[in-house]
Amino acid sequence: MQDLKAQTLEMRWPVDLTIGSVNTGGAGRGGFFLGTDLNFLQYYVEGTDDKDVILDYSYDEADIISGESSGSNEVYVAKGTLVGARFYEDELQQKFGHLLNPASIQERRERNRGECLKDIAFPQEYSLIRAMSTEVKHLFPMDYAYIAVYRTLPRLAKRVLNDYEEGNQARSPEERMLRMTLDHAVTTAIYECEPQHVTMARVPASKIFKATNEGEFFYDAETPTAVITLFEIDAQGVVSIPPAPKRELDDSPSP
Repeated sequence: MQDLKAQTLEMRWPVDLTIGSVNTGGAGRGGFFLGTDLNFLQYYVEGTDDKDVILDYSYDEADIISGESSGSNEVYVAKGTLVGARFYEDELQQKFGHLLNPASIQERRERNRGECLKDIAFPQEYSLIRAMSTEVKHLFPMDYAYIAVYRTLPRLAKRVLNDYEEGNQARSPEERMLRMTLDHAVTTAIYECEPQHVTMARVPASKIFKATNEGEFFYDAETPTAVITLFEIDAQGVVSIPPAPKRELDDSPSP
């Protein structure tokens, strides 16, 4: 999902999820199979541990190699154009469906995106902080986030967790920002009974934009960016700090 790619169920061939992309099945395969309605797809869902995505293709009758396009059948087509994509599970679609819908992201961008920090701020790189489901490992275009100049947030997180457990007030702007994000993640984890994590990523100012609400910002770029976890919160709201990754996030400025 981080690069808008999916894989076929059996052979694990990559599939482009860009709306309007043309699928020919790949080099040497001469086409691909499609179900003609959702009932036909029921046989294939939940066939792996991955998340199922339903892809809607348009095709010409002349491109049908075998099969019948009427009723609940399977057809083998030489090529098809992707016109829609959505998660099979309603809960996933509600939470993450916008990632498969570039039009909704563009609409959000045009309606809500403000000035770019590169044009109005001195630092050329920031830490972006965001609470999200533990299933999500990236910041995606037009995701809300908080920002911090502080470079050693993983070390600061230990102090914030200690104050959180002791009931102490945050002592600095960066600590208050981390505490606010942590409180939000804990509330979400308990309410939705779903583990959350508070994450960070070092991002150039050229990819950060003001949001409508004061103190909030958007990450926006052509591609998602990977995050590291500062806090983990289980479904009961218990907070912990994960072991340090083998490779620490590079704090040096991006070229």
